[in-house]
Amino acid sequence: MSAFLLLFWTLLTPALAQQRTVAQLARTGWDALNAGRIQEAAVAFDEALRSGPQQATTLLGAGLAARLQGRNDDARRLLVDALKLEPALTPASLLLGSTLYQAGDLDGAIETYQRALALDPKNPQLARQLEVWRKEADLHSGF
Repeated sequence: MSAFLLLFWTLLTPALAQQRTVAQLARTGWDALNAGRIQEAAVAFDEALRSGPQQATTLLGAGLAARLQGRNDDARRLLVDALKLEPALTPASLLLGSTLYQAGDLDGAIETYQRALALDPKNPQLARQLEVWRKEADLHSGF
C-alpha cells in the first residue's frame, strides 16, 4: 500500500467508525421507542446527536422521545431542526403540528401542515387535519 493510501485510510477510518456509531445509536433509539422504552430512546438519540453530524431522522426520533416525555419545548426545537434539514420529512411535520396545536398554537400548527402539504400534496392525513384546524381557526376568528 502506498504511503498516500495508508495516510488516507488512517484519516478515514475514525470517521467511518464514528458514522457507524452514530447510526447504531440512532437504531438503538428507534428500537427503544418501538419497545416503549422512552428514556432509553431519549438517551440514545441524545448521544447520537452529540456524536456526529445531525440527521433529520435522528432529530425526529429525539423529538418524538421528548414529546413522549412531556418535554414539548425540546420536541418543538428538535422537530424544527429536523425539518430544516429535510423539509419533506412528513412524520416530523405531523408531530410538530400536533405538538404546536396541543400547546395552543393553532396558527403555527396550520402553517406547519400547509408547508408539509405543499411538499406531500397527496397525504390524506395532512389534508384532513388541516381542514379541521382551518374550520376551528375560522370559528375562533368569528368571536
